[in-house]
Amino acid sequence: MDANGGNKKQLTDRPGYDTDPELSPDGAKITCLSENQDNFDIWMMNPDGSGKERLTESPGTDADLEWNPDGQRAAYISRSSNWYLYKTEHDYEDKSEIWVMNIDGSGKERLLSIPYPYGVINGIEWSPDGSKMVFGFHPNYGNDDIYVIDVPETMGSVE
Repeated sequence: MDANGGNKKQLTDRPGYDTDPELSPDGAKITCLSENQDNFDIWMMNPDGSGKERLTESPGTDADLEWNPDGQRAAYISRSSNWYLYKTEHDYEDKSEIWVMNIDGSGKERLLSIPYPYGVINGIEWSPDGSKMVFGFHPNYGNDDIYVIDVPETMGSVE
């Protein structure tokens, strides 16, 4: 798109929301969140909008995708319920989790899982060498804090 708003091309046209685009480190792919009925999943496409494919499909909401520095893997936050932060009656099975996957959507591995009674993960970022991840944590009681966690070079798969 030009600075004046001209020369733009719409890449998505689904009936739901498409939001939070992320460009891969090499510029070859775009990921975004796409609403699918009552949840958000992560999709990937080429920069011209072709080749759309769903990378995640969960009953809750997947969000905050971050590419690792080499562009081979990505991390995202998965919440088991869309209304996680807004409910007054919570299902104690609700969780806030960090997942890592290969960029084609394979090899999904849960890196961290925090059950509802403790709080919600928000915001993730890879270290420049891809060996660590920082994240925000919003506890149900107390102050928000920032944490760091090691990310194994190779991980098993939890499909």
